[in-house]
Amino acid sequence: MRFAGQKHTYLELKSFKTNNQTRIKNKFMRNLFSVLTLTVSGLAMVLSSCSNGPGPGGKATITGKIYVQDYNALCVATGVEYYKPDEEVYIIFGDDASYGERVRTGPDGTYMFQYLRPGKYTVYAYSDVCPITGASVEAVTQTIEVTDKKGTVVLPDIVVKK
Repeated sequence: MRFAGQKHTYLELKSFKTNNQTRIKNKFMRNLFSVLTLTVSGLAMVLSSCSNGPGPGGKATITGKIYVQDYNALCVATGVEYYKPDEEVYIIFGDDASYGERVRTGPDGTYMFQYLRPGKYTVYAYSDVCPITGASVEAVTQTIEVTDKKGTVVLPDIVVKK
């Protein structure tokens, strides 16, 4: 028990000083750990979202139209030609083995792939093939290199047989 005005002993002061230093050191280490964790997490998020190859994540656009040449069952052109609404169009990003996105053409036969980064792309649609070859469809492709980060690339019509 301590009376008013009584001084602390040397050991009590030393113990108080050591405990206080330990608390300050622990608080500093917790803060340092928190800052490092947030920094590493933020850096990981930034690096994972930065990709320089072709694909989604940019501001460029590729657009074009699907044009149909009508053929009869004997593979003879009927002379009917038109821009095809509701036709599936595919895009391959770079050298990927399969398509990365599929869209359908609008009422006027227009398709659009948006939000692309610069890089190499292959756009294609399927065309009917005459029965003589044994295959029923073949891909009609167009390869394009997008160089402008924000621009729109308009491809020539993709002509398919139906």
